[in-house]
Amino acid sequence: MNRGANLVRVLGFPVLLCGAIGAMVWALSRGQTADEAVIWIGVTVTVSLALLERWIPVFSSWNQARGDLVGDAAHSFFSLLLIPEILRVATLSGLAGLAAWIEGAAGGTLWPREWPWLFQIILALVIVEWAQYWIHRAQHAWPLLWRFHAVHHSALRLYWLNAGRVHPLEAVVNYLVAVPVLAVLGCTADVVGLYIVFISVCASAQHANVDFRLGPLNWVLSQGELHRWHHSSKKAEADHNFGAVLIVWDLVFGTYKAPGGWPEKVGVDPIDAYPRGYLGQLLAPFRD
Repeated sequence: MNRGANLVRVLGFPVLLCGAIGAMVWALSRGQTADEAVIWIGVTVTVSLALLERWIPVFSSWNQARGDLVGDAAHSFFSLLLIPEILRVATLSGLAGLAAWIEGAAGGTLWPREWPWLFQIILALVIVEWAQYWIHRAQHAWPLLWRFHAVHHSALRLYWLNAGRVHPLEAVVNYLVAVPVLAVLGCTADVVGLYIVFISVCASAQHANVDFRLGPLNWVLSQGELHRWHHSSKKAEADHNFGAVLIVWDLVFGTYKAPGGWPEKVGVDPIDAYPRGYLGQLLAPFRD
């Protein structure tokens, strides 16, 4: 095997993640707003993963479109960009007022702003991931919630674009248990921006068809080697590794799965029956 490719398999993800965080810190130090920096860093990471899929794919067959590009692009636009932005604007003043009230009542901010940025990001991840873990687990356990979450699991392959395959109603929940919680606790806009960069890189790489090998980091982060089992078409295999970014809560609550290798298939059974188009996937939770 090519030595350069093997090196990228091992170091590619840490370099990508640290590079994105470093770029965000540099952008903020140059006076850019967190919102501006998140956009160009996100585009850079996405392009990098799309190129790496051609060099070191997990499955070469996953690089072939299956009538999913347009639908996944629509999901990404609405669920990852438009809906969070609408919610951010709609809740901005209310969250600021609530955060100010809490700060006044508590006699100071609840958030440890004096901590280094890295530790603040870790704290943000642990807090948000705890809520997201239980929501995600409920989405697999409760039939009504599974109807909506199955949209995400309906992907017949994992590649650079389908991290955004999320039903709009689920996208609303995902947003509300993350950024607003941090804002109310008194987390600054710069730290929220760094948190968003961190989770965006992890979510994109988690679904990318790139053969990253994380080794010991698989005990900390929920990345492709673990997350592909979460997308198995066999429900018994998919009901593991619920962490969106961290795998810590799966370890704590016994849902960690790392058998090695890859699942036989990804998707939801019956695989051929699930709608392939965007509108069909929006309506699927409301149909038998």
